[in-house]
Amino acid sequence: MTSIEKILINSEEYIRKLFEGIPIPIYVWQRYDNDFILVDYNDATDRDIQGKIKKKIGVKASEFYKDNPKIIQDLNKCFIRQKNMSKEIDYNVKSTQELRSLSIRYSFIPPELVLIHIEDITEKKLAKQKIIASEMKLKHLNKELEQKVKERTKELEGSEKNYRELLENLDIGFYQVTLDGHMINLNQAHKIILGYEPSDDLKDKDVRMFWQYPEQREEYINLLFEKGSVKDYICHSLTKEGKEIIVHLNSHLIRDKEGNPTRIDGTFIDITEKFKLEQKIKESEEKYRELYEDAPKPYFSVSQNRLILSCNKSAEKLLGYSKEEFLKMNVFNLYADDEEGIIKAKKYFQRFLKGVPIQDKEFKMKKKNGETIWVSLTVKPVLDKSGEVIESRSMVIDINDRKKAEQKLKESEKRYRDAYDRASFYKDLFAHDINNILQIMNSSAELISLQLTDPNQLEDIENITSIIKKQVNRGTKLVNNVRILSEFEESEIPIQAIEVYDLLLKSIEYVKKAYTERDINIQIDYHDNEINVIANELLQDVFENILINAIKYNENPNTEILIKIFKHIYENNTFYKFEFIDNGIGVHDDRKDFIFKRGNGDSKGSKGMGLGLSLVSKIIEYYNGKIWVEDKVIGDYSQGSNFILLLLEAI
Repeated sequence: MTSIEKILINSEEYIRKLFEGIPIPIYVWQRYDNDFILVDYNDATDRDIQGKIKKKIGVKASEFYKDNPKIIQDLNKCFIRQKNMSKEIDYNVKSTQELRSLSIRYSFIPPELVLIHIEDITEKKLAKQKIIASEMKLKHLNKELEQKVKERTKELEGSEKNYRELLENLDIGFYQVTLDGHMINLNQAHKIILGYEPSDDLKDKDVRMFWQYPEQREEYINLLFEKGSVKDYICHSLTKEGKEIIVHLNSHLIRDKEGNPTRIDGTFIDITEKFKLEQKIKESEEKYRELYEDAPKPYFSVSQNRLILSCNKSAEKLLGYSKEEFLKMNVFNLYADDEEGIIKAKKYFQRFLKGVPIQDKEFKMKKKNGETIWVSLTVKPVLDKSGEVIESRSMVIDINDRKKAEQKLKESEKRYRDAYDRASFYKDLFAHDINNILQIMNSSAELISLQLTDPNQLEDIENITSIIKKQVNRGTKLVNNVRILSEFEESEIPIQAIEVYDLLLKSIEYVKKAYTERDINIQIDYHDNEINVIANELLQDVFENILINAIKYNENPNTEILIKIFKHIYENNTFYKFEFIDNGIGVHDDRKDFIFKRGNGDSKGSKGMGLGLSLVSKIIEYYNGKIWVEDKVIGDYSQGSNFILLLLEAI
């Protein structure tokens, strides 16, 4: 290879590198069959369309620029005219609907190539527009500034005169003094406040002559040099005639350009009357504070954000906290750890925030030692001038002794009521069972009288006599049980673990003999003869009452009763569940709860269950069990009833 060939190759590589290094995207299009195809591109082009340009090599310009026909037209013009062209166009980006500005240059390269240089000049155009707008705005501002300078110059020309007039017309005393206390300048109000005539010349006067206590001025000057200004300084001053007045000083230390103090400028007003009034108020507040502190009743002040603002000695004594401890507390920290009480306190606090006073409301409060006491709280909201609540003032009365007395009275009333209820219970129990016993004995006596004339019935008479004896024994047992129950205090009926199955069999035997004239079929669905529950012998009365009601309120020729027994878990405890399912008249939904209430006796013509079920409910309640009634056939009470008992298993 010759040297010239090498030079040409190197030159071609150099040109290629220059082409690749141009930062503006360049597309090389070659004329082909009345169209152009993409034959080359540079690196900037690849970056511009995110690395997808390789796939576009060989694509036609009509396809590549189908969304921008202007570029296709200009491409043809450049090729036909064989001249370079430049244009700017606006382009709507389909994916974002964003309008962009493009600068496009077309370069013809013989014999049949056209290079397209595309540059996004959107930001440049926007920047140029902003510069133009900024220049226009700056020109406008300059004009406005020139006008304002002219106007301000006119204002300043008369400012000194206006300033002087302003000072003279002020009701506030104005002064300028040297650092050593000699008057430089003052207004008429200054003279009038200090009792001088307007014509009096006070320039160069030593201002210390106006101070009632000259040493006070030294303190004032020290503050002024320390802070640079003094606001609301109370000065005891003297008038021309030596009268004592109180003035309010506001002063500034004036410095030169180098920062050196040169003079003092200030104003003052006469606050003598206001000062005396404030003193009287302070004295009154002191007296109030003494009364407040030594008041026999505890007092608190509470802010809107529930913080305790103040308290008196009685409050400290009542709850055991010091004043310092109170002032760090939220008022709700004083209430006992009682959710209901806290909710109540928060409710009344919301009322206080609305300006509603609270009168004699009872709460439980917690003392520092953890002891809780009852108090009566009266709260009066304190309002500002606009009617907004700023704090509350609360009076606390210790009612703990009264509440204890009330509690004892309630407990006494409860004991009396319980004793009364027990007596009523024993009376009802005795009356109900003794009536059943007498009824059976009466029926037995009638049967004996009918059969005495027939010697063949002697055996039946003996059986009936046996029934009467059993009823006499049962009556004796009833009297004994009532006597035993009545001797226990606090309505505590003795209960213990008992075996139930034999009691249930005795109850079945009893009701069958009591109703010999009825066709009664009683079945027990249980596969074990041992059932131990927490109860006592009154459980037999429970079983008999339920069975008697199933027989008594049954209009069928035969009475069917199925007793199902099985274990049942209820509220994490093990119970025996007894279901007494009968074919009687049933219990309407409206009466399912009513029949267990005391006082629901048989009324004439009523299909009620009588007094017995209220006693049953009472006994079951003593056993910590439950009793209720359901329909034998759900939804149709007329098909019969299902009386259900839950009795705690004895472990």
